[in-house]
Amino acid sequence: MVTNDNINSNLLLEDSAKKMNLEESYPNDIIVLAADWADTLYDRIHKITLKFPSGKTSLLAESSLKHTGIKDKSANFELKLIDGTLSFSVVLGGEKGFKIEGLDSASVSVEGLKSIAIPLEQFFQENPPTMFLLNGCTISGCVYTDYGESDVLNIPSDRIEALSWDGVDYTVESHYKGSIPRDDSIQEYMMKRLVHSGAKIVFNDDNPGESADIVAIFIEEDTIRFELVHCKYSKTTSGARLSDLYEVCGQVIVSLRYKWKPEDLVRHLERRNALH
Repeated sequence: MVTNDNINSNLLLEDSAKKMNLEESYPNDIIVLAADWADTLYDRIHKITLKFPSGKTSLLAESSLKHTGIKDKSANFELKLIDGTLSFSVVLGGEKGFKIEGLDSASVSVEGLKSIAIPLEQFFQENPPTMFLLNGCTISGCVYTDYGESDVLNIPSDRIEALSWDGVDYTVESHYKGSIPRDDSIQEYMMKRLVHSGAKIVFNDDNPGESADIVAIFIEEDTIRFELVHCKYSKTTSGARLSDLYEVCGQVIVSLRYKWKPEDLVRHLERRNALH
């Protein structure tokens, strides 16, 4: 309730997010930058566990979501695990506005969210993935959230640096292939560059559930600064694929949550380090 007569309540809500339900199909012209967990999960994501038929368990936070395409009523995703991938779809329609398909035969349960374990299919029905769109809007389940028009910001030219990439095979992204290091990889080049820039710790976090491909920690007087780096290889001519730029921007969106909770990043790195 607005009690100040000098405030126009219509203007107050003019820039607020507008929500609408998608019913028949997804918009034709949307570009999805990234997919991530439902925002309601973040306060407890490090306490939620996936349990597999073998009895093995893993933290949900050690997994990641990838959007793989949209066609008509279906948005397709991959749940990337440490040792495998599960594919599923969010399909518009039905009593609840959408349904999860492709996980009915997956014998994976989710623990730590409720008093009892629930099937993975039910988990995503209650917590559908969030898709972050190029236009700044989001889609979760059947709900399209429009945050309104935002200013187009230009990256200052002095913040853009073209690197030399001497001795780098730009078709090779990851530092490791299995257990074998690849010294001509993009990640190896960036890790050496960060060390030479004064990073006290350089951590390769390239795996499902990553905070970034590389995390560098700098100590500057009374400040500890974290630098999260995402890398992307090229298949042919370097820098020629617009989709690569979209993908890296999407990865940055997912990493942004650590900006406001650096303690979560530290705990994440400690867990990852304990795995190796």
